[in-house]
Amino acid sequence: MGKNTFWFAKGQDGYWYNVVLGDLDSKRAMLDIEPIDRDVRMFHVALDRLSHQTYGKNSFLEKYGIHLLLFVFLITLILGMWFIVGKIGDAVAPLGESTEKSLEIQQVNSEITSKLAVIIEKLGINQNTGGSGIVPAG
Repeated sequence: MGKNTFWFAKGQDGYWYNVVLGDLDSKRAMLDIEPIDRDVRMFHVALDRLSHQTYGKNSFLEKYGIHLLLFVFLITLILGMWFIVGKIGDAVAPLGESTEKSLEIQQVNSEITSKLAVIIEKLGINQNTGGSGIVPAG
C-alpha cells in the first residue's frame, strides 16, 4: 500500500477486491483485511479487458489492418494521380502545336505588313490622314 502500490484479495465469489491491510490479531495469527469498495465488478471487467488488450493475442488483420488499408489507399492515390497527369498531358499536347503555328502566322503577318508599308510608300498614299478616310473641310 502506498503510491502506485495496491493490494488485492480474491473473494469467495471469484472476483478480486482492492483491500487495505488492517491490524494483526496475534491471538488468532490473522491479518485483518478490509475491502475498500465492495462493488468492484466493473473494475474487474476493466482490468480483464486491459490485460486482454495488452497481453492478448490479436489476429494479423487486427494488428496491421489499418496499416494495410492506408498503404492500399496510398498506392491507389499515386496510380490515380499518374493516370490523371497522363490524360492532362495528352490534352495539352495540341496546345503546344497551336502555339508554334501561331508564332509562324505572326512572323508571316509581320512580313506582310512590312511589304504593305513599302507598297504604300511607292504609291504615295498619305498615311497621316487616318484610317477612316474622312477629309476635314476647309
